[in-house]
Amino acid sequence: MKIKRMLKLPLTWIALAMLVCIITCGIIFKTHPIKVIPLCISCFVMLLQANVNRYAFLLGGLNSIIYAASSVSMQLYAGALNCIAVSFPLQVITFINWRKNTKDGQTETKRLSVKKRLSGVGMMLGLWAVLYLIFSGLDSPYMVLDNTASVLGLVTTVLCMLRYSEYAILQLVGSCFSMATYIQLTADDISNIVWIIYTGYSLVCTVISFINMSRQNRLKERTL
Repeated sequence: MKIKRMLKLPLTWIALAMLVCIITCGIIFKTHPIKVIPLCISCFVMLLQANVNRYAFLLGGLNSIIYAASSVSMQLYAGALNCIAVSFPLQVITFINWRKNTKDGQTETKRLSVKKRLSGVGMMLGLWAVLYLIFSGLDSPYMVLDNTASVLGLVTTVLCMLRYSEYAILQLVGSCFSMATYIQLTADDISNIVWIIYTGYSLVCTVISFINMSRQNRLKERTL
């Protein structure tokens, strides 16, 4: 999508407003820059993703490195591991994969079979249990929500990389768990309020992304 066209969209101005709001709140509540910087970058990542733009994955992948450091500072260890070991490499691969599978300027997606969906649920539960065992000794008060959001984020990233359209609905569910996590974090430290602001904006972008992805799927089905 061209810059001039994006500037005409209401969501673009919402992204800019969120950027200003995050920076302002960061200054007022003395939030550490390592928490603010990745959120500022993510405002534009989510704007691209809402428009189903593959460059969201390239920028998002690079931003994951900063997110990892930010997660460690908040004792979100599962989130940090997910950022550096999964999100960073897989989002870059997703960008390359989506770029190779485009038609008429749009990436062609596919859908999971019922068998794959059931297998996916089993894998998520197993992965959650593994993360629980790994991080249970670190005594993080946010472990349950952190693990859940991280597992959903990991599976969403993998599905997105493989071009399965179900990634959009999982991303929506994951955003809800992320919001719950950051509400708990902010209750313990008001400087984390910037994460609630960003996650609220992210949730809106995720809904728009889901709607756009669903529209693309319907158009694809009509042409078959």
